[in-house]
Amino acid sequence: MRMLAAFVALAAAMTTSEAHAEGPMRLTERRVAEVALAQHPDVRAAWATAQAADSEARATGRARLPELVLSGRYQRLSSLPERYRAITFPDGSNYVFPQILDGYGARAALVAPLSDPWLRMAAAARAAGKTALAREADARGAEVRIALDARTAYLAWRRALLGRDLSVDAQRVAHAEVEEHERRVAAGTSPRTAGLGLVLAEKEAGLRLRAAEADVEVAATELAVFLGVSESEFDSAEDLEGEIRSTDGGGQVPALAAAIAEAEAADDRVDSEALAFLPRLSLSGVADVSVPSPRVFAVTTKDPVVTWEALATIEWSTSALTTGTANLARARDERAAAQARVEAVKREITAARRSAEISLRAARDRVALARERLASARALAEARRAELRAGVAQPLDVVIAESELVRAGLSHADALVDTRLSRAKLDAALGRARPDRGGSR
Repeated sequence: MRMLAAFVALAAAMTTSEAHAEGPMRLTERRVAEVALAQHPDVRAAWATAQAADSEARATGRARLPELVLSGRYQRLSSLPERYRAITFPDGSNYVFPQILDGYGARAALVAPLSDPWLRMAAAARAAGKTALAREADARGAEVRIALDARTAYLAWRRALLGRDLSVDAQRVAHAEVEEHERRVAAGTSPRTAGLGLVLAEKEAGLRLRAAEADVEVAATELAVFLGVSESEFDSAEDLEGEIRSTDGGGQVPALAAAIAEAEAADDRVDSEALAFLPRLSLSGVADVSVPSPRVFAVTTKDPVVTWEALATIEWSTSALTTGTANLARARDERAAAQARVEAVKREITAARRSAEISLRAARDRVALARERLASARALAEARRAELRAGVAQPLDVVIAESELVRAGLSHADALVDTRLSRAKLDAALGRARPDRGGSR
């Protein structure tokens, strides 16, 4: 999985480099999500945390193996006065014991726990493994969250682009209507005061365009956070009429998988703390080579002496009752909290899924209605323009029709974007991150 993520990141980096070389990055909703998944710091941090938890689980499992400790030593003793090393015999003769001041040693100790590997340490290893699974699910959840945020930022940008395009068209039409009225005034077929409404509509269209341009810049800045490039380096020509569907997922939602794994890990930690009340049995063996050996009396030469010992140990302390009782109570409380979080996550997922499904159905219905409204508003505006040119309509009638056309266009754009946004939220509720082009599901 990590190799796949690295490959995707490399491919995205190459694609980004090509985009920089050839011109602005051409964006689609899918590409935005994939670029964000490949290079966003939160995703990298989540997978690094998952890798660290996996390493911790391996270390905990390996702690159950017998431990071999190798050591070497060098020792230098201070010299003792001769009188402390001499012995006087009854005949008056003296014997001075020699002293060896330099000492060397090598030691190998093998400790094999017998009870812990199958009891407390086994439970701790299971808990660490479940925690690693939870961190991996968290990483997948981070991908889902970042993909949703990236798609939301992209759709906000597309909404702003559509609003700007509508404002450009509205200003162009309003300016054309003002120019047409000026021609009628010059021809003497219309009083100048009759076009004041058209002038005000043109000014309003200009103000709306300035605001729409600012909205585009703000949305592009927020989208650039997920792309790793400046807002001047991307563009889009994607048609929002088609829906998006996700090709990944289908399994357990990452947030729920993480909560369940945490609850199972907490259950294993309860077992570990409960087993800590039992005595610990272990075997150990030691081999030692010393020069001189502390077991040899009156050494006069630096001869190595090999010694060994074997030991069976059973241990128990009162801390198993004092701190152990508190640790067990804490582990049980943590298990209860983890189980409660599982229930809370299930409710949140159910609510998010239901809400997204309702929003998606409503947005689809709005698209159809908004499309009909837009067609009607366009027909009305064209009719009012023709009537104004024929002299059978007032400029105010055209202003009202053009305003309605702008509102209808914005409603249609909102419905299209809301359909995509609802699909993105539904994908997130289902634990899906990578969108693909296709029909609705």
